[in-house]
Amino acid sequence: MYTDSELLRQYVKDGSEAAFTELIQRYAGLVYSAALRTTGGKRHLADEVTQDVFTLLVRKAPALLEYETLAGWLYRSTRYVALRALHKIRKQEIREQEAIAMQTHSAPDIQWEQLRPLLDEAMERLDEPDRQAVLLRYFQGWSHREVGTALGLSENTARARTDRAVEKLHRYFARSGVVTTGALLAQALSANAAQAAPVGLVGKVATASFVQAKGLGFGHSLLKAFYMTTKTKIITVAVVIVAAMAVPLVQQHQTIAQLNNQLARVQKTKAASASDLDDQVAKVKATIAKLRKIRDHEVSYEKIRNYIAGLDVGIIQALINDPTSTSLLKENTNARSALVARWAELDHTAALAWAIKYDNDKSTLIDIYDAWSESDPAGALAALPELQLKGDDYSNTLRFIIGNYFEKDPAAAYAALRNLPYNQTYELYPRAFEIWAWQDPVAAATAALNLPSSSIRDSTLDRIAYTWSLTDSAAALAWAKNLPPSAGKNDALAMVVIDLGHADPVATAAAFASYNIPPGYVHNDALNSIASSYAEIDPAGALQWADKNLTGGDYQTATVSILLAISKTDPAAAAADLAKISDSGVFNAALENFMLQNWTQQDPQAALAWAQALPADNLSARNAAIAQVFSSWTATDPAAAGNYILQNFTTDPAYNTLATQVAASLAKADPEGAFKWALSLPTGGGARINAITTALGALTDVDPQAAWQDAQKLTGGSNAARAEASVISSWANQQPAQAAAALPSLSEGTYLDTATANVAKSWLSQDPNAASQWINTLAPGSARDGAVSQIISTVGSSDPAGAFNWALSLGNETTRATQVVKLATQWSKQNPAAAATAAQNALGNLSGLTTDQQTALQKIVTKATTP
Repeated sequence: MYTDSELLRQYVKDGSEAAFTELIQRYAGLVYSAALRTTGGKRHLADEVTQDVFTLLVRKAPALLEYETLAGWLYRSTRYVALRALHKIRKQEIREQEAIAMQTHSAPDIQWEQLRPLLDEAMERLDEPDRQAVLLRYFQGWSHREVGTALGLSENTARARTDRAVEKLHRYFARSGVVTTGALLAQALSANAAQAAPVGLVGKVATASFVQAKGLGFGHSLLKAFYMTTKTKIITVAVVIVAAMAVPLVQQHQTIAQLNNQLARVQKTKAASASDLDDQVAKVKATIAKLRKIRDHEVSYEKIRNYIAGLDVGIIQALINDPTSTSLLKENTNARSALVARWAELDHTAALAWAIKYDNDKSTLIDIYDAWSESDPAGALAALPELQLKGDDYSNTLRFIIGNYFEKDPAAAYAALRNLPYNQTYELYPRAFEIWAWQDPVAAATAALNLPSSSIRDSTLDRIAYTWSLTDSAAALAWAKNLPPSAGKNDALAMVVIDLGHADPVATAAAFASYNIPPGYVHNDALNSIASSYAEIDPAGALQWADKNLTGGDYQTATVSILLAISKTDPAAAAADLAKISDSGVFNAALENFMLQNWTQQDPQAALAWAQALPADNLSARNAAIAQVFSSWTATDPAAAGNYILQNFTTDPAYNTLATQVAASLAKADPEGAFKWALSLPTGGGARINAITTALGALTDVDPQAAWQDAQKLTGGSNAARAEASVISSWANQQPAQAAAALPSLSEGTYLDTATANVAKSWLSQDPNAASQWINTLAPGSARDGAVSQIISTVGSSDPAGAFNWALSLGNETTRATQVVKLATQWSKQNPAAAATAAQNALGNLSGLTTDQQTALQKIVTKATTP
């Protein structure tokens, strides 16, 4: 199975929609369930947010190539998208959160609707590694082994990280007055955190993402340019959705009560003799050993943690000092973690001294500092240098301390943060100031202007604006308007205007020009949001506003947003409104942004009839509309769409594209069935072979032998060869040796050359030695030259000498000369003398060198021999 990074790289470099669709299939449930809960269970809104998040992924793809897993980025981006689109709902959730936080829940069966608003901040407070672990373990339903593989950890380390993260969530809930347990929280997450995406949503999202990305100008060529030039630098906001308490607690509470009663009896005699203390320690160890035998890991850990939480400092110190507690402290990570956490609450100095002297696990030190900073952040921060932590260990510890410090005393925390080196702390400022803005937005806003002008300050201003606008949008607007010109001002102003637009879109639309948001992404973002909100309450009025008050790009942006908003509830009316608009930019953009999607879901044939009736003088718009309808239709009912194409579209200009769409959709569920459907298409033209190769590609991923047998049954000259080459190329990704064995079935020509190069590329990535031996056996010719070129591409930078020798074996004179000069130049940077010798030999023996190439080789020789 490809990693997220590999799939994203395939999409960015090669434009592989199949790779991107695989990412959507992998994470649609996570994003949809996150969006569903963030929007209060409104399924149509969750659909929209899901589409927007994956469209954002298309735009951000080049900058995310180094992410091994996209779970965290998608999770955080879902909240970012949902909150910006649904501020009115978010305000209501905040009021619910405040009401719940003031209550002390005594009943264990807390309902989801009570708990959900409290959990946003809880997940956001986790550092990224912990949040990744929780997302993959509970939201994706992966095992600890799978989580470890994805994050580069052992299974036990992944388990420990997940447990610690759940414990941190539990701590936050406890401070908010919610009575629950870590085990039940884990069970609730597993049961409710992720919901399967609705049927058809994956296909709908995929097509929407591709079409919207195209409409926004993020085509494949631009993505390739970004891939070559952009470094990963993404700052996003976290999304938080966790689950309800769904498991009865009576039995567990009875067990815990019994243990606590036992503990109370043990602790009645504080002045016990040394022998009594030894007896108490023995009983505690015996109890922990008993709890460790519980099969359910999460329940076992929760009971151990609750039991240890009642121990006093004397018992804990005795346990630590007891030589027979070695297994408790060293072998059982969870019990040790609970023990040290309790010790840190009671006496962090002693716990820290022990951890520094005896414990090599940096996560234990981080947990101690986290617990310490909750009560004494200034002391924890002052003592941090003594640990001499580095890298992520230092960053994570500092993040916990600063977060707790800003919650407790933001002014003092800011003063302390300013005394730390800015180059080590700059990433902490946005989140820290957001915490501050919840308490005192004026003070936070004033202090933020003292930060160095940078993208970090811009992000900090944006966070303050977001937080402030939720409580006093008028004051936030006045502040944002008066900020000095910068990207941060633009972001902050747009954030506040978006919030105003949700509250009163009519008034905000009328005043939009007065906000003076400069043209650009955030300008369009604000305008889109206002126009959509306006259309939700008064579609006709929104269209009139845009027509009378906006011009140029603003008119197109707003009108398209209005039409899209109308199409969500009344797609036929939106289509009728679109037909009245003469602006071709609006017309094309509306179609490109998937305006017909909802209509297709309700009545695909009506939507199709409208698309077919579009004026013939705009053939590209007509074909785009038809393709959009079929894209949605094939995602939900490919069989019906396929039959309709065969009956009504075999002579239509859009037939070729539509047939490939149907084959791709059918192949997701039934590759063999898709292949049979493709065979039923009329011969002639490219539609049939395109559909066949699409179906065979999907079948190869499932059963390459079956796909190869189907491909060999085809007749028709070049079309059959194309299908066979397509299967071999896909087969090589799984079994390159078997794919290589099938190559002789192809006759000489372009398809053989392409398939051979693809086999070489895949095999070299899996087993370079075996691949090289195979390439060495190939007969001279263009196919072998293609395979050799793959070797040169693979090792040219790391082993220019070896690549140079391979280049000499190329049969094509022009290609050979080009590669020899290129590799000799690279080689001279590593070993000038050896490269000069090779260059001299090439000058004397190699034919086909141009004058410029001879000059280049001579420079290599001269440079190495000149003192």
